[in-house]
Amino acid sequence: MRRDWCRNTVAPYAVFIMKNITVSVDEDVIRAVRLYAAARNSTVEALVREFLTELANRKDRTRKARRRIVEPSERSEDRTRKARRRIVELSERSKDRTRKARRRIVELSERSTARIGSRAWTREDLHER
Repeated sequence: MRRDWCRNTVAPYAVFIMKNITVSVDEDVIRAVRLYAAARNSTVEALVREFLTELANRKDRTRKARRRIVEPSERSEDRTRKARRRIVELSERSKDRTRKARRRIVELSERSTARIGSRAWTREDLHER
């Protein structure tokens, strides 16, 4: 069933466009279905429409259920890949910062005018109480 919107009026409204189908069914079956429909204050056409709609909805529900099962695992895998990429990226940034800091320390030590003299103490001197 396709829905079109009529917009040439003051308030747009939906028009449901339905296709006709022809079905060949045994006379005994038609007779029994007419009685069944009459007992429920319905028509054979309405029963067939209801059955086909339910069948289409059932397939659609099955497809959606499968999608709900499959998609989260795909999303989870995607999140895992992104997280791994982010970890690698952060690790590389950290390594770059460490390299820059080392270079800066070497650079500062080379520019420094301070000089280290000879060692005038022993281990025992440091740990004397």
